[in-house]
Amino acid sequence: MLAVIFSVTKLRYFLLGKKFTIETDHIALTTMMEHKFTNGRLYRWSILLAEYDFEIKYRPGKHMIAADVISRKNEVRKHSNVLIAHIHHKQKGLFSRERLTISQNSPELKNIRKKLKENPYKEMFLEEDLIRKRIGKTLVYVVDEQYCREIIQLIHQDFNHIGSRKCWLIFREEFFCKNDERICKELVGICQVCQQAKHRNFTNSNVDRSIRVQDRMELLAIDFLSQLPRTTNGYRHLLVIYDVFAKYVRLIPTARSDTETTLNGLTQFFTEFGLPQKILSDNATYFNNDRYKNFLLDKHIKPIYTTIRNPRANPSERAIQEVLKYLRITLTEDHRKWVKHISEIERTINHTPNTELGTIPYTIMTGKPPERPWKTKREIKYAEEYTKLRERLQEKSRKWEMKQQDFRKKRKIYALNDLVWVKNLRTTDTSKHQSAKLTKP
Repeated sequence: MLAVIFSVTKLRYFLLGKKFTIETDHIALTTMMEHKFTNGRLYRWSILLAEYDFEIKYRPGKHMIAADVISRKNEVRKHSNVLIAHIHHKQKGLFSRERLTISQNSPELKNIRKKLKENPYKEMFLEEDLIRKRIGKTLVYVVDEQYCREIIQLIHQDFNHIGSRKCWLIFREEFFCKNDERICKELVGICQVCQQAKHRNFTNSNVDRSIRVQDRMELLAIDFLSQLPRTTNGYRHLLVIYDVFAKYVRLIPTARSDTETTLNGLTQFFTEFGLPQKILSDNATYFNNDRYKNFLLDKHIKPIYTTIRNPRANPSERAIQEVLKYLRITLTEDHRKWVKHISEIERTINHTPNTELGTIPYTIMTGKPPERPWKTKREIKYAEEYTKLRERLQEKSRKWEMKQQDFRKKRKIYALNDLVWVKNLRTTDTSKHQSAKLTKP
């Protein structure tokens, strides 16, 4: 069974979506998918094979000549004497004087050689009929582009696929070519091993767009802050409800993170502030199910979702960061008492000016000034505040999008049938740091 697992995993991208046949001389494997395994490893393997459409056929061992040729091959007699087949000397091949002479006699350098014979320069001259160039205190050989590419490819592979800058520095120790740094970047950039194994130092995602809203209760963002220390009342989660326009936060401690708990928390929020137009959430099962969707649609609320594996698209994540920050500040001894500080944290976020809005979320949400230790007689004209607030948010959104466009200006636009690398998501925790980051589709 291990051989079957190894084979289908190795050829995964060729087998998915296709029906195929596995031939084996192990007759017990023909019925392996019909059994209920008690062994944990075999059970996990059967789950892994469930995503493939295949049939296992029995074939006697005497007919499995091709598969068994390696295991049935006679053992090769070991020689006691050391045999040397060949010794490769790089100096007699790529880096020989003959190869260097051929490079410097190319049409690309022919005119330079002719001029140097008539009038040598201080920084470039002929030495033993070879073109030399002085770069600082170093004398190097001048080569053509074809020879330069051969040397750089050898350096790149010989030094375990180092980066373009290191390749260029090693190349410049002995050679010079016009646009040699550009050639290094080009050759390293198209190396398949580097593309598959190295971390990306740039992003090629789409240009980000900001979420633009015009009024309170136009868009709510919700999420759970989970895996908190269990309290004496059994609370382990925190339902976060966030008004995207007003930046108002409602924090509801819960014992479970499920659909029932979510609907109860939203009902409590609707009773106090009314019904929103839309609610944004991630694709967790307690948000993306028929019961949750029907609950919102019955109240004429549109459920919308972020893209998969993209938590930053949910504005409530920013509110969760604030909650965690204040929990670290307030909790000093017993972390199981975090629920006692939730109302204080909620008041801190909602009753203090938001740096993005320039005003107080509680005031925008309720139309009332927050409580202060002192009495104030200052009147606030909320209609004017709303107008100014919308203008500020629109201007900030416009500037942010322009900044993102400048950041993504070198983004690659792919066309139909272009070959691309796919992120490898099937690595285990124990080997993910040693596995290739990308794989072929």
